[in-house]
This record gives sequence, C-alpha cells and structure tokens, in this order.
Amino acid sequence: MKVIAGLQGGLGNQLFQFAVARAISLRLNARMLLDDSALKLDHKRSFELGAFKFPSTLRIVSRPEGGRRGVLERWFDRVEILREKHYEFDPEIVSMRPNTSLHLIGYWQTEKYFQAVANQIRSDLQFAFPPDKENQSVLEEIRAVTAVSVHFRRGDFISEAHTAAYNGTPSLDYYRRAVAMITAQHPNAHLFVFSDEPQWVKDNFQSSAPMKIVDINPPDAPAADLRLMAACRHHVMANSTFSWWGAWLNPSSEKMVIGPNPWHQGANLNTVDFLPAGWLTIAKV
Repeated sequence: MKVIAGLQGGLGNQLFQFAVARAISLRLNARMLLDDSALKLDHKRSFELGAFKFPSTLRIVSRPEGGRRGVLERWFDRVEILREKHYEFDPEIVSMRPNTSLHLIGYWQTEKYFQAVANQIRSDLQFAFPPDKENQSVLEEIRAVTAVSVHFRRGDFISEAHTAAYNGTPSLDYYRRAVAMITAQHPNAHLFVFSDEPQWVKDNFQSSAPMKIVDINPPDAPAADLRLMAACRHHVMANSTFSWWGAWLNPSSEKMVIGPNPWHQGANLNTVDFLPAGWLTIAKV
C-alpha cells in the first residue's frame, strides 16, 4: 500500500499536503510518496520540500507526460483518488481503512489531520541545510530575546485582482493591535518582521517595541525565513499558510499566536478548524 501526496501551491500548502499524507501513512504502515506533477505544470510554483530532512523511505514521483507507460503511471492507475471535500476537517480521513493505495488531492489546511503525530511531523521537518553566516547571526539575536515573528504577506495578495479579492490583507491596524496584545503580556518583546515586500514594511509599519526587519533571504529561499520565524517565541500571522507553519513549527506550549479574522476576505469558507486550539484571532481590518 502507498499514500501519495499530491503537491500544489507554495511552501505552506506543500507542508500541509506532506503532513496529512505522512499521518495517514504512519497510521496504515504504508509507504509514502510525494507527487510533484502539478508543480511542474505551474510556472509560479516549485518543489519546496527539499529544504527538509525527510525519512529516507520517501520518494518524489511524477506522472510521465507521454511516451511509454512506465512504472510510475501504473502506480497512479492503481490508486484511489481521494479529493478534499470541503475546507473544514473531514473526520473520515483520519479513520479510513482503505483496501488500496491512496492519492491525496487537496489542501488539507488543519492540524486535526496530523495532530496525533505532531511530534513526528516536527521531527520530519528538520532543516536539511545549516544556516549561513547571516541567518546564524539573526538566529542568535532571536534566541537572546523574547522574539516575536510578525509576517506581512503581500505579493499576489496585492497585485492580482482575483487573489486580492479572495484573500484580502490584514490592515496595519490589525498588526498594531496584535503587537499590543503580545507586548501587554511580554513587555520586553522584540519584533522580527518578515515579508515578501520588506521595503513596503519599512515605509509603512512602525512599532514602539524594538523591531528588526529581516530581509537577508531571497524570495526563492522561503525555508530560510521559515526557520527564523519558527525560532521566535510568539507570532503575529498574516492570512498565509507560510505564517501558519512559522508558528506551528515552534513547539512551545507557552507561545502566543495571533491571526486575522476573517482569514479569507471574499470566500464563504468554514475556517473553524484552520487555527489550532489556543491560537487567537482579531479583526483583520
């Protein structure tokens, strides 16, 4: 039996797709594969999970685009396609006992799919590369203070009309209120700000708390920023799965995590299962 994770989207989405497939494969004692076929057809996205140390048994597979039928095609033909039914948690996924291999297609954006093996998932998601000199320096700064990651997601959330209408972006007032909530409990907090548009943040966001805008990593190295975010003690999220994983990979039970509400601006989705228990939300605007 095999469990195949169909990968799509950016790093945050790929991590959800990995985690749900990993949880199912562990429960069923099944082999797990990562299918990057959809990523190869998406000129905006690429395989991002190579930044992590996966179990040696994991393999990446692609459906051949043509030519002779190969062993990978036969694998795909002999599996049951399991598509995500809706945005909220589907309890059938964690209790099923299939008689055949599974190919998972969806986003699976809730911890509930892999909460039972959370420690194993975090163990799997150790970084495969050491931090370079600049990143090591920032890591040492983060570890020396009460560090709070603050994430601004802009990019296509601003520049593409359809994506912007669907997602929306948290207001600057949201960030000020979220930071105020954390500094009220942690007055010595230091902010470490991450964004795909760091210059915009420099021009538009100020705080009375000590603040460092982290702009040392290029856009094509998101895992480097993710490592730094996860090293912080507390987190202010954008409405981004990248933010979500930056907070979730921090294993501390003492962390404060604040996210925007609603998560999606123009979509009627039930997001009740999106944030883990104990994470807080405040109004996006």
